[in-house]
Amino acid sequence: LEGMYYSGVRPNEILKVEAHEYHPGLKAWILAEHKTAEKMGDKTIVLTDHLVSITERRIASNPTGAIFRDQWDKPMSVKALLGRIQRIARKVGITRNICSYFFRHTFTHDLILKDMSNAKIAALLGLSSPKYIESNYGHIKQRVASLQNELDSLRGHRAS
Repeated sequence: LEGMYYSGVRPNEILKVEAHEYHPGLKAWILAEHKTAEKMGDKTIVLTDHLVSITERRIASNPTGAIFRDQWDKPMSVKALLGRIQRIARKVGITRNICSYFFRHTFTHDLILKDMSNAKIAALLGLSSPKYIESNYGHIKQRVASLQNELDSLRGHRAS
């Protein structure tokens, strides 16, 4: 789950990451097989230091094949991953269904709120164009700006 949270990859992509796709010098996974491979070629997933640590620990115990596995040391299915997400959600009191894309959306949302450009976010997500970010997440910046303006107005401040 941390792999999805820290990278923004699609659920089916995280489950297919294999040890040979990790490139320590780049601190990245380079995936040949992914949703947009025909259009974009290999997908480079830039890793945080925390995710590098997780990746290297997993590769130490699984030097070949999928690095993210289930409790029986078998490659996990998307259905099993979703089941795991929903079980954890219930344990922490979340009663509504959470989709397996929750982490990808959270990753994107967090980058938008940190004011990263749509082009950089699209690149990190492996998208061919930043248009997707604007059309699907453009409301986030607009909503925050609107709330900030309202709050400034209530507190007697003017936008500069």
